[in-house]
Amino acid sequence: MKKVVLMILIVFISLSIYAKGYRDVTLTLNHSRRIDNRITIQFEEKEISIKITITNVYDEIVKTENRECDQAFFDTLFDDLTNLSIVDIVTPTIPVVGGDGYTVSITFGPPGSSVCLSAWSPDMKTEQRKLTEYYEIVKRIFEYVEMTDWIS
Repeated sequence: MKKVVLMILIVFISLSIYAKGYRDVTLTLNHSRRIDNRITIQFEEKEISIKITITNVYDEIVKTENRECDQAFFDTLFDDLTNLSIVDIVTPTIPVVGGDGYTVSITFGPPGSSVCLSAWSPDMKTEQRKLTEYYEIVKRIFEYVEMTDWIS
């Protein structure tokens, strides 16, 4: 009986620790007209770090870089993401069709219950598509890691 109670207690403790989770943010940009076409920027609260990975069209890693992240920047970024008007983003307001350009996906939240938002070329018709706040966050991330040439 004691073993069963102990096992249940261990399960509840681990679930409560996991439920608190860590707040992670991952931005992935896929570009249709670049040879090194994908960049992934991961902010991990657990380690207060940024991991940047650039891959080419063959999914070969071209560059990997680890940097430290300012906790205040991470907190502001995460708060801004959680305060986005997701209904405006997921509700198509105008049809956008295009082949060339880039897709930006941002995944945020604790592992296992994260939210992923994705937009094709958010710099195109930004206000009409109600992506102004989303694109501002994307620009702020690229400015923070000093890689603005990826979104220009």
